[in-house]
Amino acid sequence: PYLYCTDGNGNLFIEQAVRVWKTGVKPIVRVHLDNDSYIDCTEDHRFMLSDGSYREAGKLEPIDSLMAFYKSMDDRGYLTVGITGQSNQIAEHRLVASCLIGNPEGLHVHHKDGNKTNNLPQNLELLTKSEHAKEHSSEFIKENQIRITNNRRGKTLEQWLGSEKAKKARDRMSKGQKRRLERDGGPWNKGKFLTNHRVKKIELIDLHEQVFDIEMPVHHNFVAEEVFVHNCHPDVWDF
Repeated sequence: PYLYCTDGNGNLFIEQAVRVWKTGVKPIVRVHLDNDSYIDCTEDHRFMLSDGSYREAGKLEPIDSLMAFYKSMDDRGYLTVGITGQSNQIAEHRLVASCLIGNPEGLHVHHKDGNKTNNLPQNLELLTKSEHAKEHSSEFIKENQIRITNNRRGKTLEQWLGSEKAKKARDRMSKGQKRRLERDGGPWNKGKFLTNHRVKKIELIDLHEQVFDIEMPVHHNFVAEEVFVHNCHPDVWDF
């Protein structure tokens, strides 16, 4: 799979994992975060702290702040991504292009199907300004963009994310965010649902599960439950 990773110095990347494989049945601990999510992993699996250093799951403390990954939508309908320490989030489609297609500097990253949220590499292409203008002069593309935007706008969290993810999103919202959600009618219209991604507690659960290893070739970490974890020995079971 292609996964998000970071160099620990405020720079975000997308890399393709070299391989994913089973490492055996091992005892599991549960790391609870302040957004009410949790990660089941082995006790010596390393998590990236907000300063870019690593600490084993079994040694994490409730005061520890983890390196967080954020995704939201800007006012133009584009998905943006960012991590702890970045002053601004960046457009996801431009990050995908720079990591997997080619240098987009001076070029437009065009969505072939007109869907601004479909940032799969095969849906993106690099165009000059004139080429991009020609593509967007098509009434079909314009109508398609309007249709997609209208389809997204006004939906409830449950309709857009599904019941399980919607519950998690609602649980982590402030009262003000919930009021805006009810007023504006959809999860993407206003605000960014951000949390501190601090450790709440480490739970020693009576569970042995099959765990997996993920090998990342350059930066040796990846995003799991909106935080960055080390990619090797031993590894996250469910993410």
